[in-house]
Amino acid sequence: MSLKITKLVACLIAALAAALLFASCGVSSGDTAGRTTVDIKRSMNSVVTVAADKSEGEENADLDGFRNNLSVYIDNINGKSKDTDMLSFGDCYEGEDVFSAVVSTRRLNEQIVGLGSIIGGSSKNFVENNTKNLETVEDFYEGFISEKLFRIYSDGSVATHEIKSRDNDISLKAKSVNSGEIISFEDFKVALVNNNYKILFFELVDLEYTDEIVFNLPGNVKYLSAMIDGGSGEEIRTLSAEGSTVTVKATPLVFSTGEKQAFFGYFVYEESLSPWAIAGIVVGVAALLALAYFGFIKGGFKAFFAGKVWKRMVRYKFLYLLLLPAFSLVIIFRYMPMLWLSAGFMDYNLLEGLGSEWVGLKYFKGVFFATNTAEMYRIFRNTIFISLIRIASNLPVILLLAMLVNSIKNRKIRTAFQTVSFIPYFLSWVAVGGIFNALLNPNNGVINGVFGLSTNWYGDPEPWWAILSVSSLWKGMGWGTLIYISAMCNIDGELYEACSLDGGGTLRQLWTVTLPGIMNIICLQLILDVSNIMRDNYEQILAMTNGQVTGPIQETVDVVGRISYTALSKGNFGSATAIGLIQGVIGSILVLITNKIVKKTENEGII
Repeated sequence: MSLKITKLVACLIAALAAALLFASCGVSSGDTAGRTTVDIKRSMNSVVTVAADKSEGEENADLDGFRNNLSVYIDNINGKSKDTDMLSFGDCYEGEDVFSAVVSTRRLNEQIVGLGSIIGGSSKNFVENNTKNLETVEDFYEGFISEKLFRIYSDGSVATHEIKSRDNDISLKAKSVNSGEIISFEDFKVALVNNNYKILFFELVDLEYTDEIVFNLPGNVKYLSAMIDGGSGEEIRTLSAEGSTVTVKATPLVFSTGEKQAFFGYFVYEESLSPWAIAGIVVGVAALLALAYFGFIKGGFKAFFAGKVWKRMVRYKFLYLLLLPAFSLVIIFRYMPMLWLSAGFMDYNLLEGLGSEWVGLKYFKGVFFATNTAEMYRIFRNTIFISLIRIASNLPVILLLAMLVNSIKNRKIRTAFQTVSFIPYFLSWVAVGGIFNALLNPNNGVINGVFGLSTNWYGDPEPWWAILSVSSLWKGMGWGTLIYISAMCNIDGELYEACSLDGGGTLRQLWTVTLPGIMNIICLQLILDVSNIMRDNYEQILAMTNGQVTGPIQETVDVVGRISYTALSKGNFGSATAIGLIQGVIGSILVLITNKIVKKTENEGII
């Protein structure tokens, strides 16, 4: 008996392996030469399967030839799109009569520009965001595609036929899939606005290996476009729909370079309920049932309101009310913005918000695996070195200055010195940049004039690490000395008297009393400075270099902040967020390491 069971299990495993192997080969009986299948996801991304006859041209002599030819074709489309990953070439397979390939696309929208364009989105948004006076389907279609049917495609020729005419005799109408009837455009607009539909426009020409496109949708089709021959009034049947499938056959159109296969039109579909929504409903109902069971049947609510916790909350209700505003502010301004860290994993769009297209680790890979490795090395090197030089110079100088100020017995002189040193802290980096420009100007700068130099400070990269460090010190020394002096005020004066009685002079008192007394503050400042090693203060660099980070001095002032600034200026919020997240994670790791080291020295850390 056990032997039979073992054989049965072995047969099942073998059958499963065979099924997986067949599924992985990618070629099914549905792969037909000349047909392209587009499986559209709820996110408007899609998986495209292209099938070509083996005997079609010399380029399809073998699987490698087919793969190379299709790769060139895809690279051509990516080259015209926003990013080079709009289409991603997957696996190629060989069937009995056809070669087939799988291509993944980014979200179907106006970003993918190749041999025409394809745009998808909410039907309500399409109507509401269109500023044109919509009176016909042609106006509706033109408002989102273009005034011409096709723009520029691979051979550089331009289409001659407008979208609403072919030989000036074809118009587009809206057709109901359920009734098969042409409906008025007013009814069509009302249906689009009042229902949660998705709409997809397409205008494609001369697609490789394709005579027919089959769209598989995450929902059932409601409406589709119908081309009406103006002369005969008959419908030119290029689109058909059944359930969640739309089939589009090529329409031959004459262009300046000759006749080409064209696909154009639109269809509207209603998405089925999301699996995540179904899961959420199930979990929510289960949670409510569990709450009702444990709360009412098991007496959980009664026990809670009769317990010590609730009585304590009622007793100190005013303290909890006082805490509520602060707690609310922390949630709103500290924790809620963290939701937008997910923008680093999206092709973030301000209008779409957190519903923007998910691109995963794309921007992180762009930082860590950049094609120009030497440039990324220089950027990270500059960022780290500038921060380390700033810490190594500013921390001891500010600490020494604070000790000197604290040792001044005359109160008026000490107050005057603190006031003067604190003034630069209130200046913006733009103002500081202007001051240093007056000092470093190669033509009439103060430094060149006083010392008789002819140095072009803005053309020589070598001194800029020192310049950035000095400017940071000058601007921040007032605030830094204030922190240390405040800490010194908390040291018991009797410790100084005891040290003096033991024969300790001023230096001895500084070493044995002052430094140990403020060591926790020094360690805290060190931890904060180390955590900001990747925070390069690009505002300072931009102001100090007069906004000209490029050029000769780029070798030493090009930092990570420049990448983030450039991404923001181009509207690439996802990339800028990713860079900020990288800086934050590195800073957090450095805080933990530095805090651990500080605690090893028997000082207090921050955690």
